[in-house]
Amino acid sequence: MDITVHEIQEDGTIREIHCPAGGQLGGMHVDREFQRMLMAVFGEDFINKFRRDFPNDWQKIMNDFEIQKRAEEGVDNDEVSIVLPFNFVNAYSRIIGSDDDINERLKTNYKNNQVNVSDGYLNLSLEVISGFFEPVVQKTVDVIRSLFEQMEHANVNTMFLVGGFSQALPLRKAITQAFPDKRVLTPRDAELAIIKGAVMFAQAPDLLTTRVMAKTYGIDINEAFDSNKHPEEKKTDICGVSYCEDVFDVLVKEDEQVQVGEKRSFFFSPVHPEQTTASLRFFSTHNKNVQFVTDPGVMAENVAFQIVSPDVSKGLRRNIELNVYFGGTEIKVTATDVTSGSSAKAALRLVTKNLT
Repeated sequence: MDITVHEIQEDGTIREIHCPAGGQLGGMHVDREFQRMLMAVFGEDFINKFRRDFPNDWQKIMNDFEIQKRAEEGVDNDEVSIVLPFNFVNAYSRIIGSDDDINERLKTNYKNNQVNVSDGYLNLSLEVISGFFEPVVQKTVDVIRSLFEQMEHANVNTMFLVGGFSQALPLRKAITQAFPDKRVLTPRDAELAIIKGAVMFAQAPDLLTTRVMAKTYGIDINEAFDSNKHPEEKKTDICGVSYCEDVFDVLVKEDEQVQVGEKRSFFFSPVHPEQTTASLRFFSTHNKNVQFVTDPGVMAENVAFQIVSPDVSKGLRRNIELNVYFGGTEIKVTATDVTSGSSAKAALRLVTKNLT
C-alpha cells in the first residue's frame, strides 16, 4: 500500500509534497489472518495439502472471503458465511470428523459460537472478521500519523482512500476516528481508481509538476584522492595519478523536490589516457550523507551501461556528459562522449519509501 501527499495548485496542476510512502500493508494481510484461522481450525497439514490437491476450490474459498469480508455493519445478520466446496467438506469429514467434532474444537479459541461450521458453510461473526483487520489497520493509521508528524506545517485537510482495500469498513472507520479533523473520502469504484488514475496521468503527464525523491540516487566514480577526506584503503594509482575508488557521486538526494521534466547535467573524464570505454553503474540509498557505493544500505540499481570514447588523442582531457531527466514515474539518463558523439541511455524507476 502506498500513501502520497499532493497539493493542488491554483492552475489545477499537482505538486507532490511528500514522496510515495508505505510498506507491507493492504488487504493481503487480512487474507493471511483468515488463512491462519483456517489452519488453527482444520490443522496446518490439512490446509496445505488441500491447497495443493484442490487449487481451484481453494481459490473459491478465498474469493468468497474477499467478498464477505467487506460486510457492512447494520446488515440483518451479525455474521457472514463462507461457502466450503464439496471437496473441502468431504476431506475434513474423512480426516478430522463431523461438523460437531470441529465445532467442539473451536470452543477452545472462540467463545459464543463466533466461528462454526454447518452444512457446508464456515460462519464467522463480524467481530472475528474485524479482528483479522486489526493489525494491518493499526499499522496503516500509524504510518499516516507519522507522515502528518513529518509534515506538521502542511495544511492537509482531505484524505482519499482508493484501491480494493479502501472498501473495507474497519479501515475506513479507524482512519476516520484517528483523524477526526480530516475529510475522509472513498470514490465510487475505489478498486478501479488507481488504474483510472494511471490512464489519466498517461494522457496528461504535465498535470504533475513536482516530485519528491524517495531515495538518494548516484553513480560509482573514481575521484582524485584527497587524504583529508578519503580513507587510505580506497586509494588506487593509475598511470601515476592517485584516485579514490567506489565514490558515490550523488545525482539527487532523498526528500529533494524536483520539477517533472527537469534536466541536470554532470561531466566526467577518463581515468586512463588510453581508455576507450567508460562504465556507468547506478546506485541508490536512504542515506543522504552517503560517501561510497560500499556503504551499508547502498543498493545497486541493476542499471549500467558503457560509453565508447574512441578518440584517445586528448588523453584525460575528454568529457563524458551525463544528462539526468526527471519524469513522473522514472529517472531517464543519457550519457554522451562529447568528442565522438557516442551515447547510451537507461532509466531508473522511482520507488516508494518504506515506512513500516
